[in-house]
Amino acid sequence: MTIFAPPHGPAGPRPPLVQRLWCTTCGTDVYLMIETVEPLSPLAPDAVDVSYTCIECDGFYAHATSVPRAAAILNRRQSGPGILEFGGEYIHCGEAMESGNPKQRTIYAGVPTGGAPKGYLGTKTLHCRCGFQTEIPHWN
Repeated sequence: MTIFAPPHGPAGPRPPLVQRLWCTTCGTDVYLMIETVEPLSPLAPDAVDVSYTCIECDGFYAHATSVPRAAAILNRRQSGPGILEFGGEYIHCGEAMESGNPKQRTIYAGVPTGGAPKGYLGTKTLHCRCGFQTEIPHWN
């Protein structure tokens, strides 16, 4: 028989059960790539909800973990450069990227028969202090 404890006790909400980031198939954290980092609900100090993939065996995991554990995986140089979207910010090299002006591109949503294009796909250029830059789409 399984007994589930209620989420709230006399002292208030229980702290989340944080787990280490680990691939159970490979038995290591060496090949992990974090896909998402989101705040826990309800908010918990020093804990986040993460989803990640093992790029060696293609295993997928999602659970709560501590911020230092997530940061240790994100800060590895061997995982390659990437962009993390968190809290509305795009982060590269551990800091928020600066955005440039949106630019008009020739990619469009579609042209109805005998009409004008429905809308153009604009892009926003993001710059990192390290020199990395990328463009992300947004609709005008």
